[in-house]
Amino acid sequence: MGTRYDKRISLAQNFLRSPKLVRRLVAMSRIGPSDTVYEIGPGNGIITAALATVARQVIGIEKDPELVRRLRERFRLVANVEIVEKDFLAYSFVTSEYKVFANIPYNSTAQIVRKLLCERSKLSEGYLILQKEAAQKFSGSPRETLFSILVKPFFEFRILSQLRRTDFCPVPHVDSVFLSIKR
Repeated sequence: MGTRYDKRISLAQNFLRSPKLVRRLVAMSRIGPSDTVYEIGPGNGIITAALATVARQVIGIEKDPELVRRLRERFRLVANVEIVEKDFLAYSFVTSEYKVFANIPYNSTAQIVRKLLCERSKLSEGYLILQKEAAQKFSGSPRETLFSILVKPFFEFRILSQLRRTDFCPVPHVDSVFLSIKR
């Protein structure tokens, strides 16, 4: 397990433990049967499975080849799930409107959020599990930042839920929240 654990740490991956928690978070979103949802770094597929029950199409973007193999095997019979082997930061979106739901790697938060907001994409809503301090910076809470002021005319950020550190494996050393982004 040493190599696998070391790789997760280097990719800053903290996987959610509870399918019940994931279902609760998905229920808090406005994802429905007509939506195409991109999941950034599906990992072991716990979020993918919950999204597949509510969305028209789920596209998981995963860069770890071993996780891609496992995910494709796990979801091979699920018609509305597609697993793409690619780094999300190098992925090009289709032109149609979409939503994002992801537990993002903490060390790539700024780049991922920048890509979602600043690229010519048709993001209508995003739901991200991320480090609390980053979510506060983006949302301008408790105080405005240059970033929050610049994006406010285009996007609304709202922290929907606080998560416990023990909700993750491995347990992160920072607090995490569930953040909503709406165009």
